[in-house]
Amino acid sequence: MSYWFVFFSVGILLFRVYSFKLSEKVFWFVWAMMLCYINYYFGVSQLLITVFATLFIRFVNIDTRSIIGNGLFQLGTLSYSLYLIHISIGKVLFHYVKLSIVNDLPFLKLFLFILIAIVFSALYYFIIELPAKSFSKTITMKKLEGSKDDAFSTIR
Repeated sequence: MSYWFVFFSVGILLFRVYSFKLSEKVFWFVWAMMLCYINYYFGVSQLLITVFATLFIRFVNIDTRSIIGNGLFQLGTLSYSLYLIHISIGKVLFHYVKLSIVNDLPFLKLFLFILIAIVFSALYYFIIELPAKSFSKTITMKKLEGSKDDAFSTIR
């Protein structure tokens, strides 16, 4: 099983509750089981992060018209692009860039990594992901020549 599987599963669980495809009782039961798993295999620090993040997502209602709410909404929009490129950005920053001031201040290093990853994910989103989404809407399934039923029929 992948290291991150259980953490992605918590996100899927939250989505299922929000889309009304999972009852509250089932959510809390499965979440408690996941927390036991996280505590056993990853320790208390990962458990606390998961509890805080889950409760924040589940109960904090942020108005997207506020600066913080809009920023979180935009970050959510960029999240898939960020997921795709963060490893590449991390390899470049942590292995190839050797700045002594950044190495002496680990929080500055982390902040710069997050900031640069967000900037590159925004570029990726606007240059690649949005045009790909627009293009994918123009693709339609066409019937094959000589087919009477649909595109998946056998051509005679």
